[in-house]
Amino acid sequence: MTNAQEYINQGKILYDVGNYEESINKYEEALKEEPMNIDIYFGLSESYIMLEDFESARESLNNILLIDKDNAEAYFHIGNTQFLQDMQQEGKESYLKAISLGFSDIAIFINYAIVCEENGNYYEALKYYNKALTKDKFRADIRLRKIEILIGMNKIEESLENLDLFIQLNPDLFEGHHLKFLVLLENNRVQEAEKTLENAMKLFPEDEGFLFDKIILFQEQQKIDEALNIINTVFKDNNSKLILNEKVKIYLAQNKIEDAKFTLKQIISLDKDEFDEDSRFYLVMIYISEKNYLEAQKYIDEIIEYKSEGMYYYSALFLKGQVIKELDGQNKCKTYYEDIVSILRQGSLDYPDKMDLIIYRGLIYTELCNYEKALEMANYLLAISDNIGEAYLLRSQIYEAMGEVEKSQKDREIAIQKSATLSRFGI
Repeated sequence: MTNAQEYINQGKILYDVGNYEESINKYEEALKEEPMNIDIYFGLSESYIMLEDFESARESLNNILLIDKDNAEAYFHIGNTQFLQDMQQEGKESYLKAISLGFSDIAIFINYAIVCEENGNYYEALKYYNKALTKDKFRADIRLRKIEILIGMNKIEESLENLDLFIQLNPDLFEGHHLKFLVLLENNRVQEAEKTLENAMKLFPEDEGFLFDKIILFQEQQKIDEALNIINTVFKDNNSKLILNEKVKIYLAQNKIEDAKFTLKQIISLDKDEFDEDSRFYLVMIYISEKNYLEAQKYIDEIIEYKSEGMYYYSALFLKGQVIKELDGQNKCKTYYEDIVSILRQGSLDYPDKMDLIIYRGLIYTELCNYEKALEMANYLLAISDNIGEAYLLRSQIYEAMGEVEKSQKDREIAIQKSATLSRFGI
């Protein structure tokens, strides 16, 4: 054994036991013996990464490229260090260079897909998750990430096909059955969802998660008493936010408004360190329906002050205008909307896939009597898909404000046909 090899072995052992500084010292000794040994530079880079010294790690990896300019693995690891320092563009370029040089380890496909997913480049993410799955079709975690992207992109049939394959390849994992149930239920395929849940409960009879799914199914089927019975028996000692939220939905379905409000406030009080937007927003909608605008305003202002910049924030901005109109009149409502419409416009630029923002902007432009701009919002949504019932409802409201009664009524009828939710509530 050469001196260099002994130092390399010692460096590896010291790395394995977590003594990264001494590991580096041993690799440096090895380099004195064999300065052109690529494995030593890889070992050095790994130890530097564990010490979060990413610049030194990259220097070691770049030394490999001085010896072998087409070393694909070096580019892969350089990319890793760049992503660890949030150097997104540089990391992507290094990954793509590694791939172009033939590096095909499953890790690079997974890592690159995750980066694409986090940046909202879902088609590219799907491409590289698929590449990873060609390396290992049994990787359940990869297939799940792919399915979740497909669901988010509203590719329902493709999602269900992949869920069936996931279940076939991983029959002992509950996630596939659970996701398939939710996808079917959310797309109003209730009978298929029920059959999926029955099969899952036979396979996983002890899994309380599927009993929780049963609660959701019963609510969808308007079997409110059956849903409440599961909560009061199986989950009687469970005061988690998850269970209490379902209680709220059931109380609202039973028109037990005071019970719903009490439970929502109970949820808010569960964790003082966590700001619960969901429950506050429910309370806002309840108080508005009760015409208790002062209480609604209290929770609206809390959501705005929290400023998560998620949909609740933008919804609260819009609803505050409606509350101002009821409390202080149309003129103050218009003044408020003139002040905040630019915030919602910026929201549309930041979150172009959030269709609710377009609807809020359309409603605000209607309040401001800017009907041309309001119609632009509604027609943009309908250009994306002519099956968005809420877009027809928005346009109906715009036409109503313009005094075009016949057009308004026609769009309202289409809205009810297109949206099961609007139809259910008779809007």
